[in-house]
Order: sequence, then structure tokens, then C-alpha cells
Amino acid sequence: MTKPWFVESVELDDSDETVIVTVGLSPTAKLECPDCKKAMPGYDKRERRWRHLDTCQYTTILVADVPRGTCEKHGVRQIQVPWVEPGSQFTALFESRRRRPTRDLRETRRSPDSGSVGGARFAVHCVVRAYRLDWLKETSQSGVYDLRGGRSMES
Repeated sequence: MTKPWFVESVELDDSDETVIVTVGLSPTAKLECPDCKKAMPGYDKRERRWRHLDTCQYTTILVADVPRGTCEKHGVRQIQVPWVEPGSQFTALFESRRRRPTRDLRETRRSPDSGSVGGARFAVHCVVRAYRLDWLKETSQSGVYDLRGGRSMES
């Protein structure tokens, strides 16, 4: 989290398997119009929520009261927060992880050695890598995955 933003609180809900991270903005922060980048006075705040990367397999949600300001040229505008692209319901980190397997799979189709078996094996590898399923390991040329020592299917 970068200044003037800071983490206010972190709540863990075991029953819902959710982590809620509440983010605050310093009261001395200057508001800037997202369109023209000029300073603007505050208008109000709106609670916003974004899906973030999982924390120990718990769904993680960022919550913040995001200020809106009044720009002389553009009227009432919500400021841009640094962890999300405009209009997205997901953090930039979540978006980058979500897109990675798709990008890797596009590269597979262009590869000269991406026959049906090779391409499928590479696709599984992309998903394993992108979603940090590193407890899986390939054990044969056939693309069969096996559990690493000490781990079980239940874990």
C-alpha cells in the first residue's frame, strides 16, 4: 500500500472463508481529478470493494471509502485508486494473475511444437504456475501430475 493510502484493519471470517482488508486514505491527502489531474475539493465518499488475490485460500476483498471531488471542468469525479484499473471490480494484481494463463495459452498456439498433447501439457503447466499449484509436480512425459511428498488430495 502506498502513501497516502494505508491499511486500517484486517478481518478474518472463518465461516465465510474471507479476509476483508479495509484501506484508508490520509485526511491530508490531496484529491486529483482523474481526467485532467488538477487538484479538486472533496465532495463525498463512496464505499468500494475489489476482489484481491487469495490469502491462504481465503477470498480476499479490499474495501475503501473512495472520495469524490468536484472538478471545475469535469464536475463530480471519483479519484483514481492506485491498486485498480478504472471501472474494474478486481485489483490490478488479481487481474494480472487472471490473465496470465490466457496469455500463455495464446503463445502455445503460435508455438511450432504445440501439438495436441504438447499443447495440452503446456496448458496444464500454465495453470499450475499461474495459480501457484506448486504442490503438484509432473512425473512423466505423458503429462500426469502427482502430489509432492507428504501432501494428500485433501490438503
